[in-house]
Amino acid sequence: MSNSQTSEIRPLTVQESDLAGWGEGTSWQFKLSRFWARHIPRGKGWFPRQIGRRFGGGMRDTIRTASGARLAIDPGSLDMYCSITNQGGLWDADVLEVCCRFLKPGGVFYDIGANVGLMSLEVAKRFGDQVRIFSFEPQPSLAHTLAISARLKSSALPPWIPRNAACFPAARAASYSCALVTT
Repeated sequence: MSNSQTSEIRPLTVQESDLAGWGEGTSWQFKLSRFWARHIPRGKGWFPRQIGRRFGGGMRDTIRTASGARLAIDPGSLDMYCSITNQGGLWDADVLEVCCRFLKPGGVFYDIGANVGLMSLEVAKRFGDQVRIFSFEPQPSLAHTLAISARLKSSALPPWIPRNAACFPAARAASYSCALVTT
């Protein structure tokens, strides 16, 4: 990797066109994957991932988290969204509770390896603009979907928009690791 790549910082932006046309778990891909993940014990991770990766192009679905926030779905990780939905809108509820117990107004929450952004959204719902949230996700498609989730309108969330977003080169990778500052 050249020195020019290691010092480059690029903004992660979400266009207004990226925010249009998002439904609520209505695509056949999500319905089939969720059914499979809930009722068929074998392949409940593999099958939804394959459905999302092979047939999810152009899919614009969201799910609701436990707090009611809208979480945009990245088809390549459809298994994760099925698990979150099948668990009542949460993932690692114990981890979320511990994080929230230690956060105080004026504090900072770092979501390292944010994946789909569930923890960031739940913390934003609970604390609103009383804490700053920094979400870091190395997979560009997930980071972009997380940025979309942060910008989607939701009556369950106080208004919050990514203030600053930057991508840093990932070690030994051609793609960039995205760091997203969400509040």
